[in-house]
Amino acid sequence: MEVGIWIPVYGGWLRIKNHRYPPSFTICNEIANRAEAYNYDYAYVSENYLNVVYGQSHEVADAWAYSAALAAKTSTINIVVATKPGFHPPLSIAKMAQGINHISNKRFSVNVVCGWWKQEFTQCGIEYLDHKGRYQRATEFTQCLKQLWTGTNTSFDGKYYSLQNALIAMDEPSEGQIPIWVSGQSTNAQELVAKFGDVFFIDSMPDKDLKEKILQLRKLERKYGRKVKVAMSVFVILDETDEKAEIKYKNILLNRQQSSIENFRKIMAESGATMWKELSDEQMVDSNCGFDASLIGSKSTIIRRLLKLKECGVDILLCQFEDMLEDTVFFGKTILPQLGSTQTINKIM
Repeated sequence: MEVGIWIPVYGGWLRIKNHRYPPSFTICNEIANRAEAYNYDYAYVSENYLNVVYGQSHEVADAWAYSAALAAKTSTINIVVATKPGFHPPLSIAKMAQGINHISNKRFSVNVVCGWWKQEFTQCGIEYLDHKGRYQRATEFTQCLKQLWTGTNTSFDGKYYSLQNALIAMDEPSEGQIPIWVSGQSTNAQELVAKFGDVFFIDSMPDKDLKEKILQLRKLERKYGRKVKVAMSVFVILDETDEKAEIKYKNILLNRQQSSIENFRKIMAESGATMWKELSDEQMVDSNCGFDASLIGSKSTIIRRLLKLKECGVDILLCQFEDMLEDTVFFGKTILPQLGSTQTINKIM
């Protein structure tokens, strides 16, 4: 199993009192470098034009600027940047990705995210399509990227995008082998990644739902003769004992910022977003249902859960922590060395 971290371009991850920080490149760079030092595999940078953790009145960093800088300031960790079809032309993204892939020495991936916040589209002058329409646009966008990355003249005539003899010149064909992640939970997302993607990126969910979701994906893969990895967003609370970790978790829930949660419920309703419609207030404390992964506990408990998630079919975990600076190191020291040790895992099991 591979492990990565979310870079906090929003400032943090929890909708709780006294946990709101301005985004800082200094901190984001330090987190990426600490993750690299402790052998994390990925640093994930999400693109948004409104702050999806704290609300529209709070700053959010630019994902592409931060990704380019992180690519230059790291040497081994893989950089994944999310982008939304509609906000940029495919050729622009294909070219920017090629540039960051050069900077990082081929450590770069692009995550296609359809988006859900209507106001974000409206303020950027982008048409906010229904769910099916957003995935149709994303599918065309992804097809354009893959064709542009062949390094040959390409044309494309779709409903949302067109290319006329477009070319991104490449000295080496391998330059265009940039992995594509696809975020989502729906059948449309599964169809897109099964046909054109390399990694299916999902939110946390109970094991039963997770197994069912991955089983659906595997059926689609066989249909297209392909194989993709599954990545999942998780929130980790690691402590010396299960009891201490559980106390931390309960304190987080007790300190939730109810006004922020209600604000996002209103935003989701106005946007017609149904993906999180049934979430409890507790599930909305963090931004991606990360607590549903049940990664709360001591070292042995966390490792057992990681192995269980691997058995469910998860290949990559992208972690969020309460204290991204300190907990990235603590998790890196405590957990990551054990994942490669069969002898240690057998003792724990």
